[in-house]
Amino acid sequence: MGDQLICLIIKEDFGEQFSQVVGLLLKHGELALADIVTESKLSFEEIKQILIILIKHNIVVFTAKSNPMGEEKKEGQTDLNDDFVYKVSVGDVIHRLRWVFFFN
Repeated sequence: MGDQLICLIIKEDFGEQFSQVVGLLLKHGELALADIVTESKLSFEEIKQILIILIKHNIVVFTAKSNPMGEEKKEGQTDLNDDFVYKVSVGDVIHRLRWVFFFN
């Protein structure tokens, strides 16, 4: 129920595509950009623009992907698309419901 509420809030404020991306992130916990593109039916550019907007609104946060083996990337292996994972900041989405009180 909680995930559906979050997706509904995002859909109301931003639209269906944004809700789809947030839904994927909620379902999987955190995902890399390439995984989001693979799981969704949206293009790389659409996903990138959606994530930028969601990050600006503090709905999505990103962190550096952990490297459990401590392996360093080989020279020339700097793919920024796979260096970060994205996840939803559920608390910030819930706070959007309170905005009505601030603007009235």
